[in-house]
Amino acid sequence: RSAQQIIYATDADAVVITMDRDGAFVFNRDGTGKRIPTRPRAVYDVTGAGDEMLAMISLALAEGCSLEDAVALANVVGGLEVEKFGVVPIRREEVHAELRRAVGVRDSKVMDRKSLADELARRKRNGDVIVFTNGCFDLLHLGHVKYLQQAREQGSCLVVAINSDDSWLFFICAKWRQVWADLAIPS
Repeated sequence: RSAQQIIYATDADAVVITMDRDGAFVFNRDGTGKRIPTRPRAVYDVTGAGDEMLAMISLALAEGCSLEDAVALANVVGGLEVEKFGVVPIRREEVHAELRRAVGVRDSKVMDRKSLADELARRKRNGDVIVFTNGCFDLLHLGHVKYLQQAREQGSCLVVAINSDDSWLFFICAKWRQVWADLAIPS
């Protein structure tokens, strides 16, 4: 009812009502409306979320998106904002990554150091427990699978570093040098 009063008082075509963790509601002049859901977030600080949402709605509408699509994008940006401390600009890359996650498109699991550092920092802010392991998995066998499953059970995020062929060769050669040294027959 309040939305309808706002529409008539301002001669607007629609009103967007934000509903915290329940997303937003688009109420149209003709009396129809639609709830635009969002995904649950680990809320750290709500400062700036409304501003980010308003900016995204404006940008999306200027680019030709429907109001519902603009509000859905705004939910993404507002959600990213509440996971940060203070008012922090949301980078385009963050929005792209969130949209890819939302539709089930996985980024490559192989990351460079900077991407990994950024991802781990985000996960730490969200309270994830990060587990790290490394090894040579050239021939993946049941022992490896069990080891990785146990490692994964220790936290909410498992980082597996794969040793390079050079590091593995160095490790094996060092072990063999030690074995040969231990077997050496004194003269």
